[in-house]
Amino acid sequence: MKKILPFCIVSLLFALQTLAQTPEEKLKAFNIELPAVKPPIASYVHVVRTGNLLYLSGKGPSDANGNSITGKVGRDLTVEEGQKAARSVAITQIAVLKNELGDLSRVKRIVKVLGMVQCEDTFTEQPKVMNGFSDLMVEVFGEKGKHARSAVGMSSLPGNIAVEVELIVEVEPDGITSTPTKSAADLQRIAEIDRTYWAEISRTVKEGDFEGYKATCHENSVLVTTAGKNKRTEPMTAALARWKQGFMDTKQGKQLDNVSFRFSQRIGGENTAYETGIFYFTSHDATGKLLSESYTHLEELLVKQGDRWLCMMEFQKAVATKAEWDALK
Repeated sequence: MKKILPFCIVSLLFALQTLAQTPEEKLKAFNIELPAVKPPIASYVHVVRTGNLLYLSGKGPSDANGNSITGKVGRDLTVEEGQKAARSVAITQIAVLKNELGDLSRVKRIVKVLGMVQCEDTFTEQPKVMNGFSDLMVEVFGEKGKHARSAVGMSSLPGNIAVEVELIVEVEPDGITSTPTKSAADLQRIAEIDRTYWAEISRTVKEGDFEGYKATCHENSVLVTTAGKNKRTEPMTAALARWKQGFMDTKQGKQLDNVSFRFSQRIGGENTAYETGIFYFTSHDATGKLLSESYTHLEELLVKQGDRWLCMMEFQKAVATKAEWDALK
C-alpha cells in the first residue's frame, strides 16, 4: 500500500492542480510565452465584440523566430508539422484574447473554430492538422476550450501560409470572471482547514513546537521546492530534519519566527483539498533584528484523517512579491 500511495498522491495533485490553475498559470506550466500582438497591417481589426461574443480575425502560423510557416500540408509539410503550425496559431489567438481581455479567466467558452489548411486537392486529413489548434485550447481552457469546429482544405492561403484559423469566443460580462460560488460544504471545509491546519502551522512556528508542526504532516507527505536555487523533491521527514534546529532556537528564545498565509484558490471535497496562495515568513533574533523575510507561492495538497487535516504534499513554487501578497487581501 505504501508503494502505491505516492503515485496516487501525484495523480490526485495533478488532477486538482489542472482544475485549480488559471489559463495563464497553465500557459506558464507548458512553458508557453505569448507573443506580442502587432497592429493590423490593413483595414481590419484583430477582434470585433458584439455583446458577449468576440469574433477573432484569421491568423497564420509562425515559428520560434517569428517567421511564417509556409507551404502545402501533405506536400511541403507533414501532417505532424501541420499540427505544430496549427498549435502556433492557437498561441497567437490566445495572445489576441489576452490583449483584448487582460484576464484569460474571462473566457466563458471557445464557441466556434474555422480552420483552413493549405493543401493539394487530394489531401483529406485537415481535421488531424486542426487537432493541433483544438488540443491546445482544451489544455489551456479546460472544458471551456471544447468547441464546434470546421476544418477545410484551401488551394492557397495569403502569403503561402500553411494554416489560417479564425474563431468565435464567448466571454464573461465586463467586471465578472468565472469564479465559482462557494457552497456551504466548501465554507465548512475551509473553516475546518483554517482551524485545524493553517492556524496550527502558524502557532507551532511561532512557539517553536516542532512535534506539533510534525503532527500536521501525513507520514507519507512530500515537499517539492522550485522557489530559489535549491530545487528539490523529498520526503517531508527530510525537510523536518533540516528545520528542527530552527524550531529549537525559537523555543529557547534565540529567535522569533512567524508565518502567515493568504489564498488565491481553495478547492476540495469531503476528504481532500487543494489550496494555492502565498505564505509570508519572517525570522528575528532575540533583540528583534530581522534575520530573514520571504514571500513564497504555495500549493498544498491536504487529506482529512478523523477530525484533522494533514499535509500530503507541499509545493513551494516560486518567490512571490509583496505586491502579490497585498493583492490577496
